[in-house]
Amino acid sequence: MPYILTKTSGTTLTVVQDATVNNSTSLKFVGRNFSGYGQDLEENFVSLLENFNNNTAPTNPVQGQLWFNYQTQQLNVCYDGVNFKGIGSITIGSTSTIANPQTGDLFWSNGTLIGYDAVNGYSVIGPSYGTNFSYWEYGRELSNSLTQNTLYPSIVAYLGNIPVITVSDSSYVPSPSPLTDIGVGSVNTFTVVQAGITLPGVAPGAAPITNPNTWPVPGSSINAGYYFWGTAAEALASTQVELNTVSVPSDNNYSVPFLSNSTGTAAVLTTSTFFYNPSTGVLNATATAAY
Repeated sequence: MPYILTKTSGTTLTVVQDATVNNSTSLKFVGRNFSGYGQDLEENFVSLLENFNNNTAPTNPVQGQLWFNYQTQQLNVCYDGVNFKGIGSITIGSTSTIANPQTGDLFWSNGTLIGYDAVNGYSVIGPSYGTNFSYWEYGRELSNSLTQNTLYPSIVAYLGNIPVITVSDSSYVPSPSPLTDIGVGSVNTFTVVQAGITLPGVAPGAAPITNPNTWPVPGSSINAGYYFWGTAAEALASTQVELNTVSVPSDNNYSVPFLSNSTGTAAVLTTSTFFYNPSTGVLNATATAAY
């Protein structure tokens, strides 16, 4: 009478005839009254103990079967009854933790995820806190101003361990101040984070802007030589522009002088219309292009 072997799911795996050895899977199934069955049974246990340790995948695998590839030093699992894929794992430690690293090995070292491949060696996957890497990091920064002990969602870009730009939906003073909570020994560039995009060099002690229509800005990155370059879609105000009244001041018409960078000679742009409101201090103009 044959043995009918079923999977855990209840489906039939194979049928083992009497006095035979069934090799339809990676293990040997012994039929009733087979002589010398002990050898095959013991070797089955060895295969299970070592997870079919070999440099080639076992034949006729079943879904869920494990296979250790000694060539890549990786444990694999059969996910569909035919194909194997590696089981990911991360070693905690340093590069010296893995005595014989293989391509695809990952390990976590002092806040940095590092991968290994035989061609390029070790490389940082991220995030990195070292001086040789650049990255964007999203976090919640603690403020020591406005609302005590409040966390503000922010995105900070780093060149090495130096923060070079912040993006935030709120204005706040970082705590600790300046912004040095990421990266040991980072340069103190942000004493204030303003709502929107903040460049480094904001004057120490400058309060966060709570009303963007209040000008001038208390402390600017321009003074430290940092500018935001690109095309301007709109602007709240312009700085360092002298306005001279003309013949009809009641109409709030003004001429705007432009100085040559090379000679310092003043010139007046007469082909565009500017409107300045003395009560609000806002200069309105139509821009077809901006530098």
